[in-house]
Amino acid sequence: MDTSSSAVVLPCSTADFGKFISGLLGKPQTLSNTVPGPFEIKREDILDLNALLTQRVAQQNEAVLAQFTAKLIFMGGSSVLLNSIEDFSTYNEVRPVACVGLHVTWVFLVKFNDKSHPEKQQVDVSFLGGGSESPMIDRDFPLVMMLRGIATGFIAYRVSHTARTWGSDIDSLLGSHLRGLVDEIPQTRKWLAKHCGKISLLVFVLLLLSSIAGMFYSVTSFVVGQRRAVLALGELSPSDAMTSQQMRFLLDTVAAGTWERFLLTSVVFLLLSFVLAIAVSVWVSSTADNLPPSFLLLTKESEKRKRKIISRNQWKWLSFLGSLIASLALGIGGNICYAIWFEQLLKP
Repeated sequence: MDTSSSAVVLPCSTADFGKFISGLLGKPQTLSNTVPGPFEIKREDILDLNALLTQRVAQQNEAVLAQFTAKLIFMGGSSVLLNSIEDFSTYNEVRPVACVGLHVTWVFLVKFNDKSHPEKQQVDVSFLGGGSESPMIDRDFPLVMMLRGIATGFIAYRVSHTARTWGSDIDSLLGSHLRGLVDEIPQTRKWLAKHCGKISLLVFVLLLLSSIAGMFYSVTSFVVGQRRAVLALGELSPSDAMTSQQMRFLLDTVAAGTWERFLLTSVVFLLLSFVLAIAVSVWVSSTADNLPPSFLLLTKESEKRKRKIISRNQWKWLSFLGSLIASLALGIGGNICYAIWFEQLLKP
C-alpha cells in the first residue's frame, strides 16, 4: 500500500459536495445591530453568552461549533487572539495593560431540516469600551469601529446566515441578552451630556452680558457723578469767564486723566470678562459631559483602571457643581470688584 499520499473520501454525491462548498465559501445574508450604553463585562459574561448561543443552536438543528475566537484589544494598540473557549476561560494576561475592546466570533456548521448538507453560520459580537485616548481600528475583525468620542461604549453584533428564520431567531436572542448587560443611564446625566454645548454657551452669554450690564451701570454712575460735580461749580458767567474753582476742576480732570483711565478700565474689564467667560464655559462643558463609562474587566489592569475612572468621574461631578457656583460668583462678584476698582482708579 502506497502511504506517500492520502485521500479523504466523503460519503456524498458530487452535487451535494458542491453545495456544501458553496455554503462554506458563499456570501451569506447578514443581520447587524448595536446596543449603546455603559456596561461591565467579565469573563463569566462571555462564558454565559457562549453557553446560551451554543445551546440555542444545538436545540434547533443538527449543528457543531466549528470555530471560536476571542480577540482582546488593549490600550496602546496591542492585542491577543484566542482560538478556543478553553483558552479564553483560562487566559491570564501578565502584562500591565487594560482591555478596551473584545471581539468574539462563533462559526457553526448547521444542517437545516430542509437541506441535505450543513451550511456555515457565523455570529460576531464586539464589545467596545469608551474613553480610549486614541481611535481603535481592528482590521482583522469585520466590524470596524472607532472609539474616539464614544464616552460610554457600545456592543455591536452581526449574524451571518443562510436561513432567514434562523438568523432572525439568533438576532432576537442576542439583542435581548446584550441589552440586559447594558446599564440604564439616568435621564439627568443624559440631558446634561446631550446639551453640554448649549449649557456652556448659555453660561458664556450670561457672564458676558452681566459684565456688560455692570460696565454700563458703572459708566452711567460715572457720567452722572461728573455732571453733578460740574453743576456744583455753578453756571458760567455771561462773559464766559470761568471761575477759579471751575478752572481747577478742569485742570485736575485733565491732569489726572480721568476720562483716559475711564476708557482703559472699561476696556480691560471687558477683556478680562471675555476671557473668564470662555474659561468658565469650557469648564462647564467639560464637566457636564459625564456619562458613565464601560469596562472590560478581563485583566488586573482593567480593574485598576475602573477604580481610577470612577474616582475621577465622582470628582468631575463636584467640579461641575463648582463651575456653576464659580460662574454665579464671577457674575456677581466681578461686577462688585469692578465698581470698587473703577471708583478707586477714578479718584483724582
